[in-house]
Amino acid sequence: MSIENGYDLLGVHPDSTSFRAPYWGYEITSLQSQTNCVGRVFNLNSGVAAGAPAGVIDKVYIKAPHRAASAGCAFRVGAQTGLRINSIEVNDAINRVLLLESCPNLSIGMLRFEKASVAPSSDLIAVAGESATVVIDTLEFQTVDFAGAGVAYGLLANVSARVSITGALRVSNSTGNASGQFRAVQTANEGRILLPPVIAMQSTDAYVRLYAASAGDRIEFNSAETAGPWFLSNVASASSSPAWLVYDPTTAYTALPSPTDGYLVGLFVYLTAPVSSGTLSVYPSINGATIGSPAFNVQITTGSSGVNYLTPGWDPSVSSAHRIAKGDRLAVTLNAAALTGGGGATVMMLIATR
Repeated sequence: MSIENGYDLLGVHPDSTSFRAPYWGYEITSLQSQTNCVGRVFNLNSGVAAGAPAGVIDKVYIKAPHRAASAGCAFRVGAQTGLRINSIEVNDAINRVLLLESCPNLSIGMLRFEKASVAPSSDLIAVAGESATVVIDTLEFQTVDFAGAGVAYGLLANVSARVSITGALRVSNSTGNASGQFRAVQTANEGRILLPPVIAMQSTDAYVRLYAASAGDRIEFNSAETAGPWFLSNVASASSSPAWLVYDPTTAYTALPSPTDGYLVGLFVYLTAPVSSGTLSVYPSINGATIGSPAFNVQITTGSSGVNYLTPGWDPSVSSAHRIAKGDRLAVTLNAAALTGGGGATVMMLIATR
């Protein structure tokens, strides 16, 4: 089936001259796409500035392959001010299938992708728009294949969109490759994502990651605990080799038991004085194994010396290697290269519970 010339197989467009929210609404109990569609199958759009009605869609089932054509994706929802979709299941997707655009109040129960293929710089679902606010109860990516070079995404929050995943985020049986990564969620252009209390990274592929370090300031967790703190009175004294930080000035507790099950997602460093020259790197470890590939660390360089107190945030490149069980030994390693200044250091880990 091919939908041509910008038309939709099914479209709902409120007429602003006759119908104005909240005086009417709609309920759709089931939407099931045809197989092998090219173009946009479903389009729900207010069409005008008068606003869209409140509506409920019980179940959306999309079976691909769907290939992005001029319409952009198979399922598009735009400018809906009060829409609830109880469940969306997408099988055999190829690249972007869903676009949720400029919806100030949209909620989804279960959103599940299975056996999807995504190309470099592509995503499976995008939420976009300064007014976009989307709440997802459970988001699941199962058997997503990324075979290209570069980076591909599951969910992309773009152009100031705000996405909250309130229940669980699960990634399983998905693959990346040595030339690129598949990231379950990602933000761009001031998009924001709030991650849930339950995270399940069941993929053992080192190239499948929860999200990337470059977007850490726009991704947060609604349930997390801290481990530490570790203290070191003089960071410059560790310039010759990595040094274990200590729990207090008198007793060298180099490892602490984790207070919870979860994933290591943050590393916070506080210095009592600016770095004058050189580089300071801080690495976490779990049960004696330094977390890396790529290295999960905070680096502080001479360019960070313009303030008296320094708090360089976190590196949230989270993969299955960051999984922590309650009681696991957590430690921090410090490596100073030709470092002067910096004063003392305080380091804490952030653990997203699961």
